[in-house]
Amino acid sequence: MDIIIFYLSLSLSLLLFSAVFSASETAIFWLPRYRVESLSQQHRRGRILKLLYTSPNYTLPLILLGNTFVNVLLSVTSLKILGLLNISFLSKYTLVINILFITMLLLICGEFGPKLMAVRRPEKISLLFSPFIYVLGIIFYPVVKPFEKIILLILKDKEQDMLSSHEILWMFYKGRVIDKVLKGTLWKIAHSLLVLGDTTIEDIMTPRLSIVSLSEHNSWQDALVLHQQTGKSKIIIYRKNIDEVIGYVDISHQFLNAPDFQTKLKHLIRPITFIPSNVKIPSYIKEIQKNKNLMILVKDEYGGTAGIVTENDLYEYMVGSTSTEYHQGKTSIPASSIILKGSTCIQEVSRNYGVHFEPKHMDKSISKFILEQAGYIPRKGDYINFQGIKFEVLKVRKNSILLVRIHRNKQ
Repeated sequence: MDIIIFYLSLSLSLLLFSAVFSASETAIFWLPRYRVESLSQQHRRGRILKLLYTSPNYTLPLILLGNTFVNVLLSVTSLKILGLLNISFLSKYTLVINILFITMLLLICGEFGPKLMAVRRPEKISLLFSPFIYVLGIIFYPVVKPFEKIILLILKDKEQDMLSSHEILWMFYKGRVIDKVLKGTLWKIAHSLLVLGDTTIEDIMTPRLSIVSLSEHNSWQDALVLHQQTGKSKIIIYRKNIDEVIGYVDISHQFLNAPDFQTKLKHLIRPITFIPSNVKIPSYIKEIQKNKNLMILVKDEYGGTAGIVTENDLYEYMVGSTSTEYHQGKTSIPASSIILKGSTCIQEVSRNYGVHFEPKHMDKSISKFILEQAGYIPRKGDYINFQGIKFEVLKVRKNSILLVRIHRNKQ
């Protein structure tokens, strides 16, 4: 009877070791890299965890060999117990019963249970069992080392990849950084920049239905009328229909050298770039930044026009502070002040309304200018003073400055 109790105790101990190995395997490698680094700076056990985490070619063979050894030993011990019980009517099926019983026991108590627990509490379990795994690694070094060599020979050791954008975002979100540095708008800007690589042109474009366009046979006068009606300074020019775009006309650019009213738009068009809608933004960032007046026409999968993109569309997506350049225009001009859309170019304000700015501000939109001067995203009613001129924010939507009132100095 004592021998049976001994083998039962041994079996329970082996089952416990199996659970420890399984839980350790999942918990250690479930943690993200930045969290392991953080734990290594907070706990002594964390430093041990980092050693195991950064040496997967050694840690994994160690855990798997240990788990395999205790599982085999558990199976042998279980078979021994069945033999000692000497149940006559089960004697013919002892091996089958042992296999079925041990398989179910290991799956539930040695695999599923421990691994699910490790997934739910990876930090606690990895810190708890890391010293045990580390000590085993030292004891069985001569046994495990050859397996590490074989793995390195087959797979070849490579440097770990840098943190992914998703890991960095999670680090900001969960860490103390977000409480001290990234708040509100700054967090949104960081998020936009980090996921930029996964963003397509389609995500930031002005859709087809919002495009203002004219035929190449329309006149410059038609373009001016449309500009006054819509307030949009960049007008798409097409040949037969909107799916046959040949370029665009920039009203603000043509003001410097105004053509005759009857001049056909086909003689005034500027080149436009064509790209598919599914391309990633980084592929075209340099091209977008190369020319501040660059207009990109986005094509759908059938070759039709899906939308348009400008440099300011990209800026708006990342910073959330301006409307697109495509939405430039004048709303109203009261006697004592002027009301403009936030995306109106400073140069246009200076040229048309006699408001003087330094040369370094001329290529900026009003909203970008206000953002730089204020240092934050203003709310409705906020204002800044610049060289005696008051810029008052009238309308804000989704962190975009839509309308601004510029108060002139009293004469």
